[in-house]
Amino acid sequence: MKLADAQTLLLEKMAEHGLVDLGWKMNWDDAKKRFGYCSVGKKVISLSRTLTEANPESEVLDTILHEIAHALASLEHDADCGHDERWKAICRRIGARPEASYGEDEVVMPEAPWVLAHAETGEVFASYLRKPDKDFTKLWIRGRKEETLGKLVIRAAGLARIESFSRPVLEQFSAEIMAAIEPVLAERGVTVERTKGSFNDYEYNLSLRFRTGLPEGKTPDQADFEKHAFIFGLSEEDFHKPFRSHGKTYLLCGFKLKNHTYPIIGLCPRTGRKFKFEMDVLDSLGRT
Repeated sequence: MKLADAQTLLLEKMAEHGLVDLGWKMNWDDAKKRFGYCSVGKKVISLSRTLTEANPESEVLDTILHEIAHALASLEHDADCGHDERWKAICRRIGARPEASYGEDEVVMPEAPWVLAHAETGEVFASYLRKPDKDFTKLWIRGRKEETLGKLVIRAAGLARIESFSRPVLEQFSAEIMAAIEPVLAERGVTVERTKGSFNDYEYNLSLRFRTGLPEGKTPDQADFEKHAFIFGLSEEDFHKPFRSHGKTYLLCGFKLKNHTYPIIGLCPRTGRKFKFEMDVLDSLGRT
């Protein structure tokens, strides 16, 4: 599912279940083995970029409802309910699978693009989501020192020739590309996000967005908001606070500093579209 569509869906469901009005926000993270996360203390629901892009809308929606159920459980029972019967009852009520975790039968997990292998025989001993920076030339496999010392190498997994593009092929191919450029990104302090792309059987147009200086766990909108909030007498905590305009609720998400007439940007949680507003909408901030 596309990240923009997933963000709209998450905000829409958070608003539907009353979380937006209570000051809850959303985040993206780079988890590879955890689809979603609910932080009751910070009032944040976070989704994995990688798993969101790799899975269909039905699985993303179920993950969203899974995390919303955690938030509702904490509000209704004033306790950390974990995955107990109280949480399961809320899952059934709002339409989520009442299961603690998902396996590969339901959720598409990214295949590890890197493997530790024997340089001569090709035997694979381990796999990695990120390319290790460890020097394996001086290491060996326990119990097999004589045959593996100095013969361990890190190589890309699944390097079969691509005859045509399909969605499963693209997911693996994209993961290999992202893993291959990670060392460069790490050295430069740059983050990357897959954006729009298209493909047919013989052509794949991959689009990447590179960013620098983005705080961990923050969206570009959130980082920009926090940078300029003080100009309007606001704080970082005001990001995605609701306000009212013409009878509708919007989420405060940014500013147009050069637009003196409509300097406030609000996000419609139902459609995901952004609109410009006059300064006076801040008078209703936090009151819906």
